[in-house]
Amino acid sequence: MAQEHGLEFEVRELTEIVSREEARNWIIDNQLGRRNLHPDAIALLLGKRYEGEKRQGARTDLTSPQSEEKSTTSERIAREHNVSRATVERAAQFATAVETLDEAGIIDERDVLAGQSALTRQDTIELAEIARQDETKAKRLAQTVESGDLLTIAATAGSKSKEVELSTVDSGAGAA
Repeated sequence: MAQEHGLEFEVRELTEIVSREEARNWIIDNQLGRRNLHPDAIALLLGKRYEGEKRQGARTDLTSPQSEEKSTTSERIAREHNVSRATVERAAQFATAVETLDEAGIIDERDVLAGQSALTRQDTIELAEIARQDETKAKRLAQTVESGDLLTIAATAGSKSKEVELSTVDSGAGAA
């Protein structure tokens, strides 16, 4: 693209990246460095970074020479990106939910990255929970949200299952 527009650019080899996971983290960190990211994209990328490193298992490079204590993955990522540990952990919940819904064909991860999802982060998490139990119901709810007929998806804890309360635009009622 730069060549098409006659723009100068430099290509450099990143020799310090030795694994696929390090390359993935480098890409995520560079994306997180962009100023024009939608808040949902930031949450999704932070969550992907956390989940990827958490799955990687025990790491030896997290111990600082000045400290005997290892940082938890969420604490370290939070420090790197100037957010709280809880923000990183909530982002991981959101990223896992987006992955679940994307795999089920209910939403497209690219829409979330572009800030074009009709669902809130909390609704995305709730919808993923529903999709794990009943994909058809989750697809129907997602379509209702996209059409503008549904304001929110609020899942409330039932005895052993979740009840879904819907508030529609027509009734003007809020979710309980």
